[in-house]
Amino acid sequence: EFAIWTGDTKPVSTAGNPLVKVAYGVDGSYHAYLTLSVPTYVAVIARTATLNSPTTTIAALVDNCAPASPKNQFAEPQPPAYPISPAGTFVLNSAIVTRELPFGDVNSSNREFFIRYCPLSDSERFFYNGFLQHPEDYSRVGQLFTATFTPLSDALQTDTIFICYVKKTDDATASLYVAREEPVESPNGSLLTFTPRSAVIAATVRAWVDGVRMRPGSGNDFQVTGGNVVFEAGQAPATGSKVLLGYLKSGASSSSFTFNEDLTSQITGAATQFTLAATPVAGSEEIYLDGQLLEYTTHYTISGNTITTTFAPSSGSVLLADYRTA
Repeated sequence: EFAIWTGDTKPVSTAGNPLVKVAYGVDGSYHAYLTLSVPTYVAVIARTATLNSPTTTIAALVDNCAPASPKNQFAEPQPPAYPISPAGTFVLNSAIVTRELPFGDVNSSNREFFIRYCPLSDSERFFYNGFLQHPEDYSRVGQLFTATFTPLSDALQTDTIFICYVKKTDDATASLYVAREEPVESPNGSLLTFTPRSAVIAATVRAWVDGVRMRPGSGNDFQVTGGNVVFEAGQAPATGSKVLLGYLKSGASSSSFTFNEDLTSQITGAATQFTLAATPVAGSEEIYLDGQLLEYTTHYTISGNTITTTFAPSSGSVLLADYRTA
């Protein structure tokens, strides 16, 4: 049979009698129906009178997406079929989820990562080691992401994955938030001007080239001119590069958003504290150093409007911040 327990936290206790038992047949799919009012962890074990499989834990969430099915299990000793890591730091501000550490171990044997909420179509941004991945680098079905590459975790390096997205909602504001899109044009090594697919609020435009965040402004990487993204002379993306744009559409309320705040002038080569113009909603910040999204705690902490890095950025580096205010 399959035995099911539930809990508010992980690991789910499997001591005592299970909440649900599902009889095993020769073959086929197995279904258990639970009525939930809050997000719940569900532990599943395949068992006989004398053997138990390892516990598989899935997150049953209260929204419009069905939970991912657990992997096939057998009542015999074996490695866990679907290792899941605890969720990391993220914030839900209105409909936007920032820097969620997904369920799913980051190692060479796992490419599947599961987020807590059902995302709005095409609203996700998938960051691997701080670099924005192109949609060709992963696939998504509901809340389950499958990477097309093999993450690394060994004694020398542990890769990190963060996912940002807009929660599936009827909030009209969410439809005005473009997380990432390809521009109309494709890079050819000389093209400087790229056209967003909607009218933009210029101050909210962000650009990534091959996963690296670009610095806006005259004399930097690009400017927004006439609603288009115009790269500086000599900065044309190479043929085959992947250009992605993010922005708020014209008509959106941008008063609670700050994009592209440039902290570069505060870099001295020794400084580790950097002051934002306003205090972010807790957990909403995205801090980029030389185009790479930094990891909270590992690379920086924040108190009020002060960012404290765990190292001193080198002179000549570029430091950008995005965040939301109340």
